Amino acid sequence: MRNVFVDGPQDRFLHAKKLIDDIIEEYKKDHAPPPGFMSEDYTIPNAITGLLIGKGGETLKKLQAKTKAQVIIPKDLDYTTPQRVIHIKGTKEQIESVKKEIKNLETSSLHGGRIAHLIKEMPYMPWPMPPFRNSICFIYL
Repeated sequence: MRNVFVDGPQDRFLHAKKLIDDIIEEYKKDHAPPPGFMSEDYTIPNAITGLLIGKGGETLKKLQAKTKAQVIIPKDLDYTTPQRVIHIKGTKEQIESVKKEIKNLETSSLHGGRIAHLIKEMPYMPWPMPPFRNSICFIYL
């Protein structure tokens, strides 16, 4: 949005204002979302953000192509919470399809769905984590 300043006699001012309003209305008609289009915020665990995006954004691109919805993952991460809010835009059916695919990704990734169990059972540790020196951690699933 930009500010427009018009200076001049009252009749010229009103004419300019009408022309500007007409341009804005025309733009809104041409760029209006289709009927049934909506936006919804959806919360996911931070731990699956990387899985959702995929290498080079491939998984996210495939998800958007499959569901025909737009998924926006904000880059700013709140380290005080173990969850992240993403934005999904599309029809109600498209949004529900994205949510279903995310749930499937969450439960079916990494060793047959065991990541979901780990995410729920993992204690939250705020960033930055304390350094672990000379430590090796093995997780057997």
